[in-house]
Amino acid sequence: MNCSKCGHELSPNDKFCMKCGHPVKTEEETAATTVDSAEQTVVVQPEQTNKQSSNEYVEKSKETAINYWNFVKANLMAPTQRGLANTNNDFIYAYINIAIYGIFFGLGTYFQARATPLSFFGGEISFGSTFFSMFFYSVASLMIGAVLVFGVSKFLLKMDQLSFHDVLARFGAIMTVPVALSGLYFLAAIPGLHTFLGFVSLLLLAGIHIALILTLFSFRDQAKATFDPIYALFIVFIGYAIFIALTADIFIQHFIGGLLPF
Repeated sequence: MNCSKCGHELSPNDKFCMKCGHPVKTEEETAATTVDSAEQTVVVQPEQTNKQSSNEYVEKSKETAINYWNFVKANLMAPTQRGLANTNNDFIYAYINIAIYGIFFGLGTYFQARATPLSFFGGEISFGSTFFSMFFYSVASLMIGAVLVFGVSKFLLKMDQLSFHDVLARFGAIMTVPVALSGLYFLAAIPGLHTFLGFVSLLLLAGIHIALILTLFSFRDQAKATFDPIYALFIVFIGYAIFIALTADIFIQHFIGGLLPF
């Protein structure tokens, strides 16, 4: 056995190196030290891992928020140019846009309902019934629109390489302007500006239709079928009209039910 520091040959009973004085550790002591270190690592490691995971989640959330804000600014400054230039994460921001649209429209509908004359005749406005029904209805209607565009593009226009996230990313990006208008709708609903709210509602409806049209026609170069995109667009709007017709009773029941006292 040799000294681990200077390499001098040691006898089995040496406790210190006779040349440099370095303490000699036996194999048992070295193994015990290794085991102790491993046990300490096992105890400390979960806390370090949890802390590291938490920090990574916070940083990732900050990064997503910053990137989304840049996405919104770019789409408001140049809606068509930026909306038709997809990036890998645009479908994530599309989901965020659709959720924010639902929140603003649901809150706007609730405050608009509270400001109606019916509320002064004993009518109680239910936040849960009004907000959540309008939130889910508006989110579902936007998702249905994206699904319809994807369906006609994939199966009628034969865009084999097109994915749903490709369609959703582009549709959600173009929807940035209607999302901003939904925020304006919410702000105008708080004081109950009914005439202005009607105008904004028309702009919201027009914005959704424009987003559907631009999304469908933006992929026309990928079409392999001779099916005309105009007829594909008609099919999208027919499907959209069927959805509205089938869900109109539910919408009216929740919305009007929140206004009437019976």
